[in-house]
Amino acid sequence: MAIGSKVIELAFRGAVNGIVIVSGDTDLVPAIRTARRLSSGEPVYVILPYKRYNNAFDHISTKRFTLKAAHYASHQFPDPVVLEDGTAIARPVEWV
Repeated sequence: MAIGSKVIELAFRGAVNGIVIVSGDTDLVPAIRTARRLSSGEPVYVILPYKRYNNAFDHISTKRFTLKAAHYASHQFPDPVVLEDGTAIARPVEWV
């Protein structure tokens, strides 16, 4: 609910040049629809997580994109991440 409320607020105030939502959660559909109605034409882009598809976003967003597995892999921290004190934090196996 907080994300949807913020999307509507930003669109209503005209405080942004566009909105990017990274989610496949269709609970955001009413907020996106309202934001587009209240805004003065700012684009609303929806980026769906890998292996998620929902056509509910096709007609309410300015454009919809879907992340690929390679997008996640190319934006992860190295494995392991070594902190200043020498502590090594390993990446979870399922993130590979």
